[in-house]
Amino acid sequence: MKNIMVKVASIILLVPLITGLAIVSAAGGNIKIDPPYHLMTVGPIEYHVYTTGAHTAYNPHIFLAISKDCLEGLTEVKIEWSGGSISFSPGDFASEGQNSKKLPLGDGLPVYTVASIKDHLGTDDEIYWVFSAFLDGTPITNTYQAFNVTLDSNEPNMMIYVIGRSTVDGDLDTFTPVTPSGFVVPEPATIATIGASMVGLSALSIRRMRKK
Repeated sequence: MKNIMVKVASIILLVPLITGLAIVSAAGGNIKIDPPYHLMTVGPIEYHVYTTGAHTAYNPHIFLAISKDCLEGLTEVKIEWSGGSISFSPGDFASEGQNSKKLPLGDGLPVYTVASIKDHLGTDDEIYWVFSAFLDGTPITNTYQAFNVTLDSNEPNMMIYVIGRSTVDGDLDTFTPVTPSGFVVPEPATIATIGASMVGLSALSIRRMRKK
């Protein structure tokens, strides 16, 4: 009887833990980029973009954000994929310094705040950004699609995000998370729930060991 009660208690404690982990992994949208997308070398670097699960991202766009030093040393950013490419010169980038400003679509989704982008770029100066369609409109699925990025700058420092539509005619509402794939910072409440579950499981295990 005791063993049954222990097993039931373990399941009850594991439910919020599993739920919390699912919430953490699901945060930030359904589009992923591999490798993590803070580029600090000239390249070219090959990236792979894909969606999680059975999701599809239509009408893909690329959103690039660079530091002031990167812009000042910039000649060109080139994005290449099978059958096409796009290039950006320094004049194509818009500047933004207001930390609360949301890019690239204002108050619409997806929302990347200037403050969070500055944090990832490691700068307090204004940032520079550009937003454009890419991949010739080919939908992104859970099959990897390759693209190359060349950042021709004396001070390479750029964040790369991909944004798309979850439905063919919908809004641009699915996107890569602000933090690199696999490192999504959970909300404090989620952390507390996971922590409480782990403590509970540890205490239960210790009590069982003492009774043996």
